Amino acid sequence: MKKTFITLAVGLLGLTACGGDVFKKDEGEKEYGDGLKIVTTIPPLYSLTAHLIEGTNTKLTNILPPNASPHTYQLTFETARALAEADLVVMNGLELELFLERSLHDVKGLVVVASEGIELIKDHHYDDHDHHHDDHHYDDHDHHHDDHHYDDHDHHHGEYNPHVWLSPSNAIVMADNILIALMEGDAENEEIYRRNFEELRGKLKDLQEEIHAKISRLEVGHYLVFHDAYPYFERDFGIRAKAFIEEFPGKEPSARYLAGLVDMIVEKGVEVIFTEPQFSPKLVETLAKDYGLRVAELDPLGSEISKTVYFDMMRGNVAVFEAIFSIQNGT
Repeated sequence: MKKTFITLAVGLLGLTACGGDVFKKDEGEKEYGDGLKIVTTIPPLYSLTAHLIEGTNTKLTNILPPNASPHTYQLTFETARALAEADLVVMNGLELELFLERSLHDVKGLVVVASEGIELIKDHHYDDHDHHHDDHHYDDHDHHHDDHHYDDHDHHHGEYNPHVWLSPSNAIVMADNILIALMEGDAENEEIYRRNFEELRGKLKDLQEEIHAKISRLEVGHYLVFHDAYPYFERDFGIRAKAFIEEFPGKEPSARYLAGLVDMIVEKGVEVIFTEPQFSPKLVETLAKDYGLRVAELDPLGSEISKTVYFDMMRGNVAVFEAIFSIQNGT
C-alpha cells in the first residue's frame, strides 16, 4: 500500500522514542480477520475506531496502556514494528504523541490526525503573576485550522491544548476524520463504515445532551484539576477549573508556581482537587490535608482498552461531578 498522510503528522511531533508494549488481544487488540491492520494511539481513539469498524475484517490495536499518560509514555521496538506494519495509524495530533516521532517515518500505510478540523483552544498555563484561571480565552480568532497544515512556522510546541476528545462534539469530528481514512484504505467496506459512523454520531450527540443536562443542574464550585486536560469539556458545558496542579504535564511544579497556587486556593475558596489515575501525586495529598480540600478522581483517557471506554469514561467523569457537587451544594 502506498504511504499517504491524511495530514502532516510528523510535523506535529518533537523528538522522543524509547520503551512500552503493544497490547495482546485480550488487552487492546480486536481481531475480525485478515482485513486492515489499524493502530490507534490512545484508548478514546481505539473506542471511536472500534465503533466504526464493527462488522469488517479488521485487526485493531492500541498503543497506550490503560492508566498510562501520553505525556510520559515511551515506545518499545515491538510497538514501533506494529506501527511500521499498520495499514492505518489513528493519532490525536497536537503534539500529544511525541513518542511517535521516529516510528511515523517508517509507517507504510495511512496516517490520520483525528483532531483535524476541530476548533482549537490555546494552551493556557497557570499565570504566576495573577494566580488564577478567570482569564481563559476561547477566541475564535486564535483557532486557525482552515488551512489544514501544521508546520514549524505556525505550530509551536504546546500552542494548542491537545485533549480535544473530552468533548463529544469534537469526538464526532474525530470519528468523521477516521471514517474518511477507513474509506480510503478499504473502499470495499465503505457502506459499513458510513452506517457505523451514523450510528456513532447519534450516540455522541445523545451523550452531549445527556452530559449538558446533568452538569447544568449542578452548582459547580471552585475546583482544581491535576493538569490542564479539560478545557474542551469545560467549554462545552460551561464550567471552568480555577487552576491545575501541574503547570506542564509530567513535570513537578516550581516553588514559585506552588506559592501562587496556594495563594489562589485561599483567596478563591477552592474546595475540591480532581486527580487522575495516570498520576499518583503526593502533592495533592499534602494540599488536601493542609487546606481541607476534598479529593476526587477524573479520568481523561479511560481505564481500559475497549469499544465502550469512551462512553464509560465520559459518563464516569460526569458521575464524579455529580457526587462531589451535589453533596457540596446539598442537592
